[in-house]
Amino acid sequence: MFALLMWLVNTYLGKANDAAGTATTGTVTGKLNKLLTDWTTARAGYVDNINTQIGATNNTGGSTTAGTIFAKLNVAVDYLVNALGTVSATGGTTTAGTANAKLNALLTNWTTARAGYLDTINTNIATTLVGPVNATGGTASAGSANAKLNNVQTLMGANNAAAGTTSLFARLEGMRSGVNAIAPARNRATSAAVTLTTADTNYTLLNISGRGRIMGINVSGSGTPTVSSLTIDGTALAPLSFNENGAFCRSSGGSTSATVGHIVGQRLNPTIRFNTSINIVIQNSAPSGVATVYYELEF
Repeated sequence: MFALLMWLVNTYLGKANDAAGTATTGTVTGKLNKLLTDWTTARAGYVDNINTQIGATNNTGGSTTAGTIFAKLNVAVDYLVNALGTVSATGGTTTAGTANAKLNALLTNWTTARAGYLDTINTNIATTLVGPVNATGGTASAGSANAKLNNVQTLMGANNAAAGTTSLFARLEGMRSGVNAIAPARNRATSAAVTLTTADTNYTLLNISGRGRIMGINVSGSGTPTVSSLTIDGTALAPLSFNENGAFCRSSGGSTSATVGHIVGQRLNPTIRFNTSINIVIQNSAPSGVATVYYELEF
C-alpha cells in the first residue's frame, strides 16, 4: 500500500525539481516550477504598473499629458456632461449655452406652425409666384413670374422662343437674346448707315433714344456732305458742315466742308454727347455715297 502511495505521489505530485510542466503534461510540481520560472519579479511588477496606469474610478487631474486612464476618462465625462447640459437646459444662443440649451432654443423657435410656413411657401412658389411654364394673364400688377415672362415674350414676338414651352431659365436666356436683337448695342461702339441716292435731299442718318455719344460720321463718294439737321435731347441745332479735320462746325453761309472721303468718323472732335435722344439728318450735294455714323449708347 505504501508503495502504491509513493508511486502516485511521484507520478502526479512529482519531485521538487520537476520541470517542463504545461497545461496538458507534467506533474503538479513541474507545472508549479514552470509558473515560478515564467512569473519573474519583473513581470510581477508589470501588473503593478498596469494597475497604476489604470487608476481608480474616482481619479482626477487627467489631461492630454498626465493622469491615469480613469482620470482622463473622468475629465472627458465631465466635459461631455458640461457641454451637453441637462435635458431641460435653457439660454442657448449662437454664443452661449450647452448643446441641449441650443437644441431646446431651436425646438422652441421652430414651431409646427413655422415649419408649415415652408410648405406654404413651396406651394405658393410652384403655383402662384413662379407658376406653370404655360401660365397666362401676366401684367405689371398681377400674375406669376412665368405668366409675366410669357406676356413679355409674346409682346417681343419672334425675337424669343415661343412663350410657355421651355424652362424659366431658358426663357430668360431667350429674352436676353431678344433684347440684344432689337436693341442697339450698349457700352460698345456701333454704327448706322444710309445711302445718299439723291443730291441735296435730306436722309435720316440716326434717330434714337437713350444716353450716349456720337464718335464720328463718314461719307463716302463725291460731293459736299452737310448735316442739315441735328437735334440733341429735343433741342434743334443749326445745320452743321465738316472742316478739314473731320470736325463739325457751324454753317455760316460759306462752305467749310472737306472732300467727303476725308471725313474719318473716329477723328470727330469734339465728341457730341446726348442724354435722352438724338436725331441726325444728312444730305450731300452729289447723288452718291454712303453716310455712316459711329455712336455708343450707355446704360
